[in-house]
Amino acid sequence: MNYIYDITLNFLDNYYEFYEWDKKDNIIRLDEIPIIRVNSIVMNDILSNNIQFSLEDIFNNCFLITDMSRVIGIKVDDVGFISKYSSLLIDEEDFVLDEINNIGISDINYRIIGKRERLLLSRRELYIRDYLLREIEELYNNKKYDEIDYLYREINNKNKDYYYEYKYLIDSISNNYNDTYNKLYSIIKLTQ
Repeated sequence: MNYIYDITLNFLDNYYEFYEWDKKDNIIRLDEIPIIRVNSIVMNDILSNNIQFSLEDIFNNCFLITDMSRVIGIKVDDVGFISKYSSLLIDEEDFVLDEINNIGISDINYRIIGKRERLLLSRRELYIRDYLLREIEELYNNKKYDEIDYLYREINNKNKDYYYEYKYLIDSISNNYNDTYNKLYSIIKLTQ
């Protein structure tokens, strides 16, 4: 087993690049962590699917895995399912790639459980989307239909009934989030 020493990781439920790390995250510094080199097909499987590793191949509950183009940190639970992911700081990733250049590709046993939901939004966009959904839901539950109407008219000038406007906002924010909704976020923040 090959090891990398003195590495910074930020294990999260979803894979985020290091520049999306937050001060509130549980960023850790590990003195030693195993590293496994795989081919690009295995790496894509890991990033695109829910995976369960064979426990015989995993000697630790967290390890680094690389295909020589990127390095990610993986944390697994007691039965081998991936529970958390971490990117590396860019300088540490470059260092790891230089250090393991002579390591051979490992055969690692895993099975694909199903496709992972691909998040194409940044961490901030996810926060704004979830915040808007909670606030609009609360407005509707508290029967503040005029406020829903106001938010709806900020993105669509057509006059509709309140229920339609509420459903439209919820569906479009949930399924088609884009920068237009940042304006709604700003409006709600200003009114609080």
